[in-house]
Amino acid sequence: MNPARSVNHPAQLHSLLQNAPILNHPGPAPQRYPVTPAALSFWLELAKRSDYDPRSAAAQLRITLRQFERRCQHDLHLRPREFLHTTRLNFAADLLAKGEPAKCVALQLGYTHLSNFSRDFKRHTGFCPKDYIARLNSFPAPAT
Repeated sequence: MNPARSVNHPAQLHSLLQNAPILNHPGPAPQRYPVTPAALSFWLELAKRSDYDPRSAAAQLRITLRQFERRCQHDLHLRPREFLHTTRLNFAADLLAKGEPAKCVALQLGYTHLSNFSRDFKRHTGFCPKDYIARLNSFPAPAT
């Protein structure tokens, strides 16, 4: 994933979806519309239920993979793999921030090798899981 488009917080994901460019297509450019919180919530829940797999997500919606791709592109202005991958790694960042060990997070998200998870996580956030946790711990706790 392009580091400039890395997203590591739900608010950033929502912002990315709001400002995502519409891909080239024949005919006049469609009007832009905002991604509603309800639509975003639906897509995030679907991503988790489908284990971040486009085929599984399409099957849950009882539509073909191609229909799923078009619907995701239409609703989110992102390719399904890009959306699912970003959502998966955002969830990983949340789990790591809550103190889950990287190996457990990797297994929970379907990675069979910690090295694959670490590589993807670093591409997404710019930090390996260990450095990400250390960076989070270096910030003072919010005042209550």
